[in-house]
Amino acid sequence: MITNIGVSVLTDVSWDNYVNKQQEGTIYRKKAMKQKSLLLAMIEVTKFELNPKSEWLEDYAKFIR
Repeated sequence: MITNIGVSVLTDVSWDNYVNKQQEGTIYRKKAMKQKSLLLAMIEVTKFELNPKSEWLEDYAKFIR
C-alpha cells in the first residue's frame, strides 16, 4: 500500500524536522493557492465535497476491489 500511494516512513522524528516539514507544507499550499484562480479553487472544493473518498484514495481504491 505504501508503494501504491507514494508515501514513505520518516526516520528523523525530531522536533526540528517536524517543524521544517510543516513549514514546507505551508509554503507549498500558499504557492498552490496563489497560482489558482478563485473560481477553479471553488470548483475543486465542490468536486471534493461531492466525492471525497475517491479523491482521497486516488487509484488505491481500484487496487482494493
